[in-house]
Amino acid sequence: MDEERNMKILVLEGIATSGKTTIKRCVIILCIFILSIYLVSATHEISPPSFSVDTEISSLYNITVNNTDAGQIANITQVNITIPNSFSFTADTNGTNSLSTFTNTSITLSWSNPTEYVINGSEWKNFWFNAIASTPGNYNITITTINGTDSFSSNIPVTVNDNTSPSINFVSPTPTSNLNLSQSYITVKVAATDNIAIDTIIIYLYNATDLISSITGSISPFFTNLTELTDGTYYINATVNDTSGNTDSTTTRTIILTCVSDWHCTNWSECMGGIQIRSCVDFNTCGSILTKPPENQSCDCISDWSCTEWQSKECPKNETQTRICEDLNDCKTNETKPSETNSCTYESKVNLLLIFIIIMIIILSIIGVIITLIIHLKNKNSGKTIIKHNYKNYYNQRRVPPYYQ
Repeated sequence: MDEERNMKILVLEGIATSGKTTIKRCVIILCIFILSIYLVSATHEISPPSFSVDTEISSLYNITVNNTDAGQIANITQVNITIPNSFSFTADTNGTNSLSTFTNTSITLSWSNPTEYVINGSEWKNFWFNAIASTPGNYNITITTINGTDSFSSNIPVTVNDNTSPSINFVSPTPTSNLNLSQSYITVKVAATDNIAIDTIIIYLYNATDLISSITGSISPFFTNLTELTDGTYYINATVNDTSGNTDSTTTRTIILTCVSDWHCTNWSECMGGIQIRSCVDFNTCGSILTKPPENQSCDCISDWSCTEWQSKECPKNETQTRICEDLNDCKTNETKPSETNSCTYESKVNLLLIFIIIMIIILSIIGVIITLIIHLKNKNSGKTIIKHNYKNYYNQRRVPPYYQ
């Protein structure tokens, strides 16, 4: 019985809990429904889907807005149009077919009517203005609609095209037009600018009938030197295009070349081999040698001989010494050339040794004779002294008195 009673209690508790959850859900759904009546998100439709404009031009932007929400609370009371920072609103170009007041900041244009509405439900209204885009690229214009409870925003893409042409001009040292030059070249220099980027610069050279040359670059200023030109009339101009395909060109200049050579020569060299030389250069580079001064001439050559030492300081067996003599002026003549050979007497080293030995023998012999004479004289004097002593002794003995005997 207790178990059955417990089961009934559990079932009743479950039914009570389920009922409370259901009531909560109903309350939430009812609240959402009530709020949906009073909160409208101010959704809208806009046109056109996009704009495409050019730089530096005051372009018209006519935007149509449709209120897609119904009901009094859904009436749009304010329309804000925000343009990119790089755009400039053109003053006094704004307009609308709605009942509204216009105000603006630098980039936000606003039409509002807080007492009534700007756009009624399911109603199309137009808002227009002019603006200038300075930088090419892709941008968005933002349209925000506001009603009594909410706001809604959407974007219109804007493509800004670069329609600003680059600029190109001749600069110094490019010759002025109709100038008559005494040279065989034309120096050309141009300077180009663009609001975005330069792609290509081309310098053209023409004669009376044909294009002679075209030189291409991409960096400004661009310089070239057109050389090896014959006498005649020439025409030069240049073009530039930017990375957006915009182009510009210079005027055409006429240049007349009548080249007169301007020869400058170095000093004559020293006379060598009867010839002097020099180098001559045409400063106008006319390319013609008809008036070129001579670069060599004959001269009276005076030899300046320089000789080495004799190759053998001692006379060789062939009894001829040699040396080498060179004419520093290279006169190509041997008339005054010093002799390169010299006769001498060869002295053998063996004969000298024999003479030395003989001389030494003679010297030694003389010394021996001198020594022998000295010894002989010494011995002779020594014998005389002995004889004298013996005689003295004998004499003394004979004179001794008898009583000493």
